[in-house]
Amino acid sequence: MRKAKIIRTRQVVSPLLTLLAAVALSGVTTVHASDNTDKTPAVNESVQSSATSQQGQAAATDRKAGTLSDDDLEKLIDRSDATPTQDILKMKDGVPSDQQEAWLTVAKRVADQDLSTSHREQVILYNETKIVVPAPKAAAPSAESDASNQASNASAQNPSSAASSAAASSSSSSAAASSSSQSKPEAAPAKNEAASAAATPAPVTDNRYVSVTDKNAVLYADLNGTKKQEGAAVYQRTFKSQAKYQKDGVTYLALYDANQTLQGYMNQASIKVAAGAGGVWTNASGYASLTKPGQDIYGNLDTKQVIKKSDDVLDNTYFISGAYHHLDGQVYYSLYDSHNNWLGYMAGSGFETVNSAEGAWAAASGYAKVVDKNYAIYNSFKFDATGSTDHYYQQYFKKVGQYHHVNGAVYYSVFDLFGHWLGYVNSAAVQNVTIANPEGTWQADDRYVTVTDNRATLYSDFNWTKKQAATDVMLQTFKSTGK
Repeated sequence: MRKAKIIRTRQVVSPLLTLLAAVALSGVTTVHASDNTDKTPAVNESVQSSATSQQGQAAATDRKAGTLSDDDLEKLIDRSDATPTQDILKMKDGVPSDQQEAWLTVAKRVADQDLSTSHREQVILYNETKIVVPAPKAAAPSAESDASNQASNASAQNPSSAASSAAASSSSSSAAASSSSQSKPEAAPAKNEAASAAATPAPVTDNRYVSVTDKNAVLYADLNGTKKQEGAAVYQRTFKSQAKYQKDGVTYLALYDANQTLQGYMNQASIKVAAGAGGVWTNASGYASLTKPGQDIYGNLDTKQVIKKSDDVLDNTYFISGAYHHLDGQVYYSLYDSHNNWLGYMAGSGFETVNSAEGAWAAASGYAKVVDKNYAIYNSFKFDATGSTDHYYQQYFKKVGQYHHVNGAVYYSVFDLFGHWLGYVNSAAVQNVTIANPEGTWQADDRYVTVTDNRATLYSDFNWTKKQAATDVMLQTFKSTGK
């Protein structure tokens, strides 16, 4: 039996077709940075194109449930701000945060399609970044110039296709040389554009709360080094970081305030990441006297959960154990009592800050009767005793002020009934009483008296308002008309 002869033919593909296919598949888009008069940073197209291409491929092979398709993402392109000379493509609400870069890829494709028909400048607004695709020039470039620019941009934007683009450029240049007598354009402009694009940092989505911990930190108005604020003006402030930029080996964060307004850019080294909107803990000490009613006490600074009002603990004094500089611009303090029981967080404007443990002075009036013999009387809050309630048992004190100490006790500042200040006594040692006429009933008197004790004081009323010291009238004689 005769064997069949199998003849294999080798398919021959034109090298020119191969090069054209490589260029078509590379998806190269020429992107130039705009003038950016508003100093909005442009995207490094080479990095962004590579990243979005990889994400697009991953999404195509392993698309999660609920992930928007390219058609859905295209529907989320807003063109409402277009002008007669520009197509402006913006991101509508509804794009998931993990698909924003996929949206950018779709927007670039749409911009490329529009450019071929409208011949208008294409502008993509992606978060805080503006990507500009210039409209074609009125005068068509030569085939040699077009091939050269295409190769240059392909090399800058997609290194993986640089070899094929360079080959296409070489082939097109040879053809142009034989059909045109125009001089070869300089390569410098294309190189400058590529260098400019490479120097412009690409944003990386960030979503963290950060606090400035460097006393010499600088907040920049743009990524070109224009200073906006520095030092004390930004120290300890808390921001929301929404994007990161790499420039000259340094990471810069785009910082936003509570109103979602961009405040500027800062070196990441000057910043510490916080757990939430409250910011990072900072050292603070002293004492808080809760003398203001109606103030909120919070249990959580991120949710602003109110756990009680200051009315419940009014006039009490607490330890300040730390502070948080919140995103809302206020400073909140963490408060504890003397038994290390946590009260909560309070805004610094909600209480009176004092430097000593007795707290703030508060008014007190009236009289108190001594009912306990076992308490000391102090002349300062160093608690050096100068007397005892035993000596004044069942007698009366005149109250002229009070202190709510951090130890939980209330101390009265007291005078005896002769107008001599005695010191501070624990309120537990006395019982408040009401005396309608503490000076007694007026009685007529008709005598002449001479001042003989230089320790005495002349008062203008029975609230012991001092008029003058006895030394001013020592040995002088007066007429007494009543007692």
